[in-house]
Amino acid sequence: MKDKAIYILGAGCSANYGYPIANDFLNDLKKYECVLEERVNCEHLRTIVADTISLLQLYQTPTIDRLVRRMAEEPGRIGSQSMIYDHPDNQTWRDKIAWADEKVLNAKRVTMAMFIEREEKVRETALCGYRDFLGDLFDGNRDLNALTKTNGRVLGYNYDRLFEIAFADYFNFELGRYVNCYDRELLNSGWDCWAQEGEEFASERFCFLKLHGSAAAWVYERHGKPQYKPCCVPREPDRLINDDFLWPPGRELSPNSRENPEPFIVFPHEKENVRSGWHPVCRNYLKAIERQAGVLVENAREIWVVGYSFDRNDRPSLMQLLRRSSTDCDINVMNPNAESIRDDLRRHYMDLGPRFKPHSKRFWNMG
Repeated sequence: MKDKAIYILGAGCSANYGYPIANDFLNDLKKYECVLEERVNCEHLRTIVADTISLLQLYQTPTIDRLVRRMAEEPGRIGSQSMIYDHPDNQTWRDKIAWADEKVLNAKRVTMAMFIEREEKVRETALCGYRDFLGDLFDGNRDLNALTKTNGRVLGYNYDRLFEIAFADYFNFELGRYVNCYDRELLNSGWDCWAQEGEEFASERFCFLKLHGSAAAWVYERHGKPQYKPCCVPREPDRLINDDFLWPPGRELSPNSRENPEPFIVFPHEKENVRSGWHPVCRNYLKAIERQAGVLVENAREIWVVGYSFDRNDRPSLMQLLRRSSTDCDINVMNPNAESIRDDLRRHYMDLGPRFKPHSKRFWNMG
């Protein structure tokens, strides 16, 4: 029976809480660079932030997602098409790949640092939009049995974890538990922060799928299997994000790069590469949530795309997912610019066009 209400959340849901929408990423990163100028023990972090800003400007893109796609494509470019000035055409392809991989990894590191640092201020807010959304999602029920009763399911395209923080507050978890609530009995996200492989979902209960991973967790490989570990969020003034956070002193690096923790962030182009045979540490997770998202959409009676601008960088992936829904399933677009987004989508996706319904307002009861 097609009885599920599917909610797809984008960056616009977190914009009122200090997190940038895609096109504001460059400006926010410049502000973060200024914050780091007077901070001690962050020389390496300042360097990769400045380098990422330089690349965003070089490639003339304000969004981090488009930047990393361009960098990943760079090793295949030649002659005047190439913008790797320190890797001319006589440089080996292997070295170009290593350059691109390092720049993409640094983009993940600066995203992780900037996003985690903002979580402390989030605690000072009521997260009203997310709380109102959760109240509607669970019909005001704050007992955990609500997770087995609701027909709502949530797919998140955000790197932040504001939904998780609001979820823990809504159900009154003990302080700090929100970073460990991805298991099947709670968020049912297909990955577990207690160093378990993320491939399984509990059926007939609420689930929250993070299709782009999380800026607040690490992923690495151990004995050939992926491991996931939440970040410890610095709360004291003397424990602000610095070099020790990203490069802990005394940590021994493995010659196998897959065994060294890296931010659990999955950029749009990386999801596409997995489909074509790329094998990152979290490939099984990515395949599992893609399957699960497809099952949910196939059983949807209605779909709400909230605070998401349908950026062309990730649009083909989302459209492929939406096409799995039934032809009588409305696709509601909740966004201040919903009508212009609807018109653009109808021009480019005639098969889905009539099903897009605009709702010109911000995330959940916020005007």
